[in-house]
Amino acid sequence: MAALAADPAHLAEARRTVDATFPVGTYRKMMGGNFTKMMEGMSSRMLDMPVRDLVAMGGMSAEETARMSDATMRQVMEILDPAFEQRNKAMFDTMIMAMADIMNDLEPEIRVALADAYAGRFTMAQLQDLNRFFATPTGKYYAENAMTLAMDPAFTDKIMKLTPRIMEAMPRIVKSAMAQTKGLPPRESYGTLSPADRERLGKLLSLPPAEAEKAVNVLEKQQRKQDAGAS
Repeated sequence: MAALAADPAHLAEARRTVDATFPVGTYRKMMGGNFTKMMEGMSSRMLDMPVRDLVAMGGMSAEETARMSDATMRQVMEILDPAFEQRNKAMFDTMIMAMADIMNDLEPEIRVALADAYAGRFTMAQLQDLNRFFATPTGKYYAENAMTLAMDPAFTDKIMKLTPRIMEAMPRIVKSAMAQTKGLPPRESYGTLSPADRERLGKLLSLPPAEAEKAVNVLEKQQRKQDAGAS
């Protein structure tokens, strides 16, 4: 749908809609207890997946994985890293709190962007209809909870149960996506670039040759890991 031009009155009506559907503090509420429980549940289910399913996504063939046992990632990590679950939880909790702080700081700008989006997608009459509904008890309750419905246990529990099916499908999806690139020319590395292209790259990155080479080698290493996981 093409964006609609928003005059000041139209934008003011859109801001009323945002006030109703995205009240201040929404991100902290979204990233609160239920979100944490959902993410911890998904992580736990990942640990309970057979290692053979996980390594299949990393590129091991069906013939190789067929010889593997039903051992889970949790059992493997008990050997490799007895403190894995505590380490994982500590890192996860820290990241969630940090992200909640960042998103809370960004929320005012996001609210402005949402108002612009509402004003661009809805006519003044449509926004007025919405805001009349949001002024009713049922509308107010819906609006205040609309953004956090995806964090409701009724929904998150179902998502967690579906996670193994999603993970099971990933090797096939990634393999299919990679097949679409087979006809493309090979990717250049820093070592195969012409002197002119190396100079262009150095200027682009504002780095001298040795540092440009180091930066590109890091990028290439990351890309090889991505390719290995997708093959």
